[in-house]
Amino acid sequence: MKPRESQLPFCFGIVSIKKFGNGLKIDQIAYSNSLKYIDVRNLTQTVFAHPRRQVACVANTARPDIAYSSAILAQTKASEATKEDAILLISTLELLQARPDGLIFSKLDFDSIQIREYIDAGFATNKVLTS
Repeated sequence: MKPRESQLPFCFGIVSIKKFGNGLKIDQIAYSNSLKYIDVRNLTQTVFAHPRRQVACVANTARPDIAYSSAILAQTKASEATKEDAILLISTLELLQARPDGLIFSKLDFDSIQIREYIDAGFATNKVLTS
């Protein structure tokens, strides 16, 4: 679904699309601000799993800056979450609320676009360092 300029701002589920300068901005500010912190002292499978899913959703749609944290958290079974895992989750939630960033897409000049390199660093988030 592609919104027309006359329809902006446009909200699709938890994603918001707004006009930004000469392009578009995609963010999840309202959703990110609604996320609840977890209590490390009361760490249960449910307490850990729900916000972890929310962080993964945000990372996959509008916040690639938290993708690494999300990938690390995804490798932890909710039933085996440690205090360190909870601290990583809390710091990621804090980052989402402290910096309401999003993705900004400017109009492209196809004559000047160059793709310089592609790096797949997915193995670096795996605890056993395999991809």
